[in-house]
Amino acid sequence: MQKTLNWAALPPTAKLCLTTALRHNGLIKTEEGYVGRTDATAAPKRFSALVVAVLMREGLATANTFDEHLVTLTDAALVLVHLGTVGMEVAG
Repeated sequence: MQKTLNWAALPPTAKLCLTTALRHNGLIKTEEGYVGRTDATAAPKRFSALVVAVLMREGLATANTFDEHLVTLTDAALVLVHLGTVGMEVAG
């Protein structure tokens, strides 16, 4: 079964989380939430586990196999951010 995701249909928080992860080479889990891995600002944008879990469920993010605190974007997420739409194969 084919599923299509559109950038315009994503909630604003999910869009911000994806662009932050893209800009900072992924996300890292902290005590306060998820932040960009290379974000050195004094007050980095923080995302809840719920937002990250939704991105993972949609196939846009994945946990690092070696370090469970790291989250990386999938190829589908990169296509979605740059082209605005992505078609994905899902089990159905």
